[in-house]
Amino acid sequence: MNRVIFFACFPDSSTSMTTTGGHDGNGTDYDTLDAVWGEGGHEWYSKAMDYWSQQDASINGVLGGFVDLHPIDTAGSEQFLNLVKSQCPDAMPPRSSPSIPPTGLGADCGAGVGRITQFLLGKYLSKIDLIEPCEKLIEQAKIDLPKTMAPSQIGEYTCCPLQAWSPPASRYNLLWHQWVLLYLTDKDCVDYLVRCRQSLVPGGAICIKENVALKGQFLVDSDDNSVTRTLDQYKDLFTRSGLKIAVQMRQGRWPTHLFPVIMFALVPM
Repeated sequence: MNRVIFFACFPDSSTSMTTTGGHDGNGTDYDTLDAVWGEGGHEWYSKAMDYWSQQDASINGVLGGFVDLHPIDTAGSEQFLNLVKSQCPDAMPPRSSPSIPPTGLGADCGAGVGRITQFLLGKYLSKIDLIEPCEKLIEQAKIDLPKTMAPSQIGEYTCCPLQAWSPPASRYNLLWHQWVLLYLTDKDCVDYLVRCRQSLVPGGAICIKENVALKGQFLVDSDDNSVTRTLDQYKDLFTRSGLKIAVQMRQGRWPTHLFPVIMFALVPM
């Protein structure tokens, strides 16, 4: 969740470059991602858990100190969801009048303190479940969300890492992921996305917003054991999960020293 963005209200025109290995920025090169996480498991994930347990339970904390980018991020996500709504209307069922509350059930996956639920998803869905592995962050969400959201819009709080979470089948219209898949190994990511696919109602969508390396090499962050994958690597994960890209958009107006972020809306093949 401490990554970054690029803003646009038109479909993304980023081109794929063949992945040619990666590095950690400190002189260590990797031929493949398997060489990064080895067997995965607790040893891989524990560093991310330790990292997030030490961050402030606030919007500034979950954005890695980039709180000034919060309004740009949410505005870009809203433009993206408006496009998703036009392409995948059952993911956010239409309202006959603006005065009528939205319908549809969503999940904020890797929810942190509930920033996305509060400032984005609540505008499009009648109820949102929150799933977050860090107890400190989700406990703050339980304090913050009732201050600004109707109780009927706040669904279940689940403290669980995504690699271990099994959403109920045929439950969700939309599942939102932002700066969270970068923590999962390839195998766990594919297994997880398959479960998410099975949790969709007919016409539902899985939305993903992640940092993406556009120069052909992935980057490993040893501070929190996250991986910024290439566009080709993400597309491969989606295909292996039985998903296809319905909408792709790159968010902009972003500092050039930060990674670009691409948003995907995925639907079953």
